[in-house]
Amino acid sequence: MGLLQKLTESLEGKKLLNQERLIVKVTERFLELMERQDITQKDLAKRLGVKPPRISKLLSGKSNMTLRTLADICTVMDVPIVIQIGESDAVLLEQTNKRLTTVERQLDSVQAFQRMQEMQRNTAAKFRQNKPALEIVAS
Repeated sequence: MGLLQKLTESLEGKKLLNQERLIVKVTERFLELMERQDITQKDLAKRLGVKPPRISKLLSGKSNMTLRTLADICTVMDVPIVIQIGESDAVLLEQTNKRLTTVERQLDSVQAFQRMQEMQRNTAAKFRQNKPALEIVAS
């Protein structure tokens, strides 16, 4: 049994897994934004009025980032805060599209089967209508 499966079997494990995922997502996003804006950790620390090691700890996940700190970082970087808890519209759309694709494939299979049955019926009807040129009867 893998670590991920063990974590997802208990409530405590699920909580820990969600905490780690959130830390990674938030810190990775801040690092992307910092790179895009050409902001160093030292620059960010100066803007926030904290020492650079504090930023290092926050962005490495070694120190908890409070919602206040998250808001302060967004403010000094002039980044809007968009909150979404639960599945995004994009995720829901993707799941719906997957289900539709599955249904479409099943429908295509049913339609292909129906076409094949129709071809068999037509072939059998044509065969019954045509008299063979040579009839062999075994006795």
